[in-house]
Amino acid sequence: MNPSAITALVDRWRPETHSFHLRTGEMTVTLQDMSMILALPIEGKPLCIDTSCEDWRGKMFDLIGKAPDEIINKRGEKLRVSAGATFTWISQNFKTCPERASRDVIKLYARVYVWYVITRTLFPDCSGNTAQWHWLKALTKMETKWSWGSAALAFLYRQLDEACCRIGKDACIGDPLLLLSIWSWERFPVGRPRVLDYKNYNDHGNPLRRPTWAYQWDIVSEFSGDPIAAYQTYTNEFDNLTPEQVEWEPYGPRSALGNASTFTLNPACMAEAHLWYMHCPLVCMWAVEHHMPQRVMRQFGLLQPCPPEWKDTSIVLHGFDRRRTKKTDWHNIHKKHVKKFVMRRQGQKLRRLSNLLGCRDPEIMTPSQSRSASPSDQDDANNSNSTARDEEVSDEAGSEHEVDEDDEDVPLGKYVKKKRSAYKLKPRKERQDRYTPDAYAKAPAARKARKKAVIESDEEEHMEPRQKIPPRRGGKTKRARN
Repeated sequence: MNPSAITALVDRWRPETHSFHLRTGEMTVTLQDMSMILALPIEGKPLCIDTSCEDWRGKMFDLIGKAPDEIINKRGEKLRVSAGATFTWISQNFKTCPERASRDVIKLYARVYVWYVITRTLFPDCSGNTAQWHWLKALTKMETKWSWGSAALAFLYRQLDEACCRIGKDACIGDPLLLLSIWSWERFPVGRPRVLDYKNYNDHGNPLRRPTWAYQWDIVSEFSGDPIAAYQTYTNEFDNLTPEQVEWEPYGPRSALGNASTFTLNPACMAEAHLWYMHCPLVCMWAVEHHMPQRVMRQFGLLQPCPPEWKDTSIVLHGFDRRRTKKTDWHNIHKKHVKKFVMRRQGQKLRRLSNLLGCRDPEIMTPSQSRSASPSDQDDANNSNSTARDEEVSDEAGSEHEVDEDDEDVPLGKYVKKKRSAYKLKPRKERQDRYTPDAYAKAPAARKARKKAVIESDEEEHMEPRQKIPPRRGGKTKRARN
């Protein structure tokens, strides 16, 4: 991991749009990256439970058979500690599963192992050494299918929202840095390490044990040097980044998506490709962030029109914090967003089925079919006009088709021309003295006269002042005397 490159990248994060604002345009981590890099499931229930920590030691003992002891100082007072266990405590008590253990014991050790992994890789916080209790609480029933991919992405967005605003010396970031590092290495040459070696991966005959796309960066060169000087260098490189330097589709074009050149990819990476384009709320306990792939369509191999106007949710949603609201049932608080995520996921399945049956237009329009794209030739223009069916805007009737940013029924790339820009600019006012070369050639005599007067006045200002010759002293006095 290169901390200087990550810091330079985080500086370009904008909480309003949940994307990195670069010279080449907006880019962000999407559900596609969660599937390809980590193979996390998007399908499932949103990870939103009650995070209250009352009697958390007793509940932890019921789940895993052990719990950390209370810490008492020399005065006999109980010290307040974070609800959870340190990674050292977990390693000491659950390092190795006993041989010939029963099924229940194996399940117990598996629960602790998953708890240890997700708190260190997917949901790390700034404490750095504690596995929080609420993540173990989510593993109470191992059979529950949570949407870990959307939860990890929501956690990443929230951590980036907070990290980009920190300016103190002790500022830190607690997000899946492994995911963010590989995402940056795949797309930018800034801070990219050199791949040193590659080892054949043994999947033991199980396709689900095959590696993900991240295995290409298994053995890389380590970062060395002054981190402050490297940060300044990476900042300048990001400032001078050009579109030619960006790898927009690192996983391959849409026709050959996910074809790794060195190994066979895990089938879980491509299993939920139909859910990558969802515009939906991402729910992770207290954090609710919006997934907006329509702002980064170039990452999906599509033409990027002007992004829609962003909606500021920082005041409402970013006000929820785990430290401020500890004893909270987040499922009831975020009931609306949980319902919307489930509806969008089910709607995506129905659209995929209708696409396979040929009952509707493709969900992802090609540049020649998208009305937001600029057709390259006359055939593309004809196809663009012929493919607009029930969504077509009737200009003769004078009706405007308002496209809501939350409307998932609108396919990516189908934004009407009258959609407002995400970057509001004041309209340029007409000036009386503005003219074109043709207008100047046909200008009336009055304008020419004013132009000539201005030129003459400028010439007079640049003329050297005349030398004043002083008169002779006493000349007039002598004549008067004579």
